[in-house]
Amino acid sequence: MNNNLSGITPTMEKINTKRLCLEPLELRHTKSLFDLYQDPELFCWIRKNPPSSRQEFTNGICFLEKRLSRDKSEYWLNWVAANKESSEIVTQIEVSLHRERRHAHLAYTTFRKFWKNGFAKEACTAVVDHLFSKWNVSKIVIEMDTRNEASIRLAESLGAKRVGFKAKAEFFKDTWSDEYTYEIAFAPAYS
Repeated sequence: MNNNLSGITPTMEKINTKRLCLEPLELRHTKSLFDLYQDPELFCWIRKNPPSSRQEFTNGICFLEKRLSRDKSEYWLNWVAANKESSEIVTQIEVSLHRERRHAHLAYTTFRKFWKNGFAKEACTAVVDHLFSKWNVSKIVIEMDTRNEASIRLAESLGAKRVGFKAKAEFFKDTWSDEYTYEIAFAPAYS
């Protein structure tokens, strides 16, 4: 455990893997991310649509950069992962960590050019290890649309177990979305 748990504003650090450098999300990433998020394929299985306003997107990044929910009950930990060889952003990892319960919700977006290269697994594995070893997380929750086969495969490759199913979880894009919940429980190997 480290001092991330003592203060109200979390201190984040870079995480390095074999091919990726995961940096804490900052305002300087806004332009690149805005352009990458224009791909409508990234939004098939979620309520959101590509950002239409650069200013609103920038405001959102500014808020996320604070790393704390409005009510201060959750840390919002976001990383941007860049390929070490090309410096291109390949994926974004988002974590909301309940400060008292120590449950984390994990979400991920891999940009189309980098699909099916193992970058999401590499980045998520590093973040999962980091959450257990540095943030005293007791479990990690991942939720996804049941039709999102790539996300299901990724969650399972991380060792997550399916623990829930919710029919008609959300109505968006003219249809109902069913949802799976997966969990990764703390294992002593992470301590």
